[in-house]
Amino acid sequence: MKQKNVFFILIPFFVLLSHFSFSQVSLLWKDPIKTSLNSVNQAVLMEMDKLGNCYVVGITWVADSTKDILIMKFDPNGAEIWRRFYDGPAHNDDIAITACLDHYGDIIVSGTSKDEKGNVDICLVKFSNEGVPVFSRTMDGGSFLFDAPTSVTCDPIGNILLGGYVTSPDSGLNLALYRFYPDGQLSWFRTSGTTNMDIANTLVADDSCNVYVGGTYNSSIRTSDMLIQKYDSAGNKKWEYIYDGTLSMGDAIFHMAADDSTNLYVTGYLNHGSERSDIPIFKLSRNGELLQENIFFGGMTDCISKQLFVDKTGCFIIAQQSDYMRGTTATIALHYNKAGEQTLFLKNEKGIRFGKIVSLNGTALILGTGLIRPENTLIPFIAETDTSGEIEWQYADSSIAGLSHMLDYRVRGNKLYFLGDDTGEATGTITLFCYQLKKEAAGKRKPVKKANGTLRKN
Repeated sequence: MKQKNVFFILIPFFVLLSHFSFSQVSLLWKDPIKTSLNSVNQAVLMEMDKLGNCYVVGITWVADSTKDILIMKFDPNGAEIWRRFYDGPAHNDDIAITACLDHYGDIIVSGTSKDEKGNVDICLVKFSNEGVPVFSRTMDGGSFLFDAPTSVTCDPIGNILLGGYVTSPDSGLNLALYRFYPDGQLSWFRTSGTTNMDIANTLVADDSCNVYVGGTYNSSIRTSDMLIQKYDSAGNKKWEYIYDGTLSMGDAIFHMAADDSTNLYVTGYLNHGSERSDIPIFKLSRNGELLQENIFFGGMTDCISKQLFVDKTGCFIIAQQSDYMRGTTATIALHYNKAGEQTLFLKNEKGIRFGKIVSLNGTALILGTGLIRPENTLIPFIAETDTSGEIEWQYADSSIAGLSHMLDYRVRGNKLYFLGDDTGEATGTITLFCYQLKKEAAGKRKPVKKANGTLRKN
């Protein structure tokens, strides 16, 4: 497998746009989000609807108080449309974990809600696109122990599919899959697994309202396998695919996405011993047939996928690579075309962390963060590769300072969205950024004045 190594280092304290670029990046707007002067606010994720409205999901609380789920909607110009909170029936800690939009632009949020006795249940809430509460409910797995969601999605007609795990009486975790009607009524519930830890980590719904579940199947205390299941709209299991790595150690699926033919791409990690893992990139048909089996080998390093994006060209993967012997952690961007051939490999160990990679006009656009020292705070980072996989240009905005976490990224047309926070201080602020990417016509490029920084490629 041919790999192209591209190493690039971004020296901080600058806003840099390479003079070779045909593009310009500008900050359109920035929204700091706080619920009160003394509140702590933590970002979780964001969603975009078809009209360009942005939904922000987070957690908010005042020091020494219980936590509530925060949901906000912003218009394409960054103006707040509405703000809602969810405080569970026990008025205890409520934590947002996952969310999605249905075909109407209504938002569904799922997380955990602690009851009066301290047991943790799954909560599910829905608000219309106008901010009107539709329903809220909590689900106990049946043993009054710790239950949690990991993923939520909607089928084409608005039914809600929720995956996660419930704790069994023997303290093992069982895979859990719920299907709800759009009004919140339970359609069906399925659970399966061993006496160990079995978890549904990711869900995909197809155009026939089938649902595909990706996660882990623990065949023994020390090992786990990659698991994919398909259920029809009535909750009947159609097939199950289990993959055990060559050494029968810890393997898992964390990310799954469908292409335009409803073939499934899955990735996660395959453990090859001594807590070192490789990255699987598998492609399956909707009937469960394995079409492609690729593995990115990490050698003596520990690799795990962090993000998966699928389009008509194939699949893009963001991953983390940890070298315990050297004490370093790198971020990796990969692309595999529809034939399963690796066409892109980018790696950075110093200062940059890739967060999301998508296809923009046939080339890879990378969104992530740069690191400013000595403050050790994060700044938004954008880069685009050319068709050969080289970095064509990159941009880092040091005018944005003070972030301790960057949680989510979205792309809509030529607008790029970043969601972060500075939680960890006495109070915390969520910040939503929107950048605009402009393409310049050939021959009209203007030289860009560089500030105190240099760019080096090796």
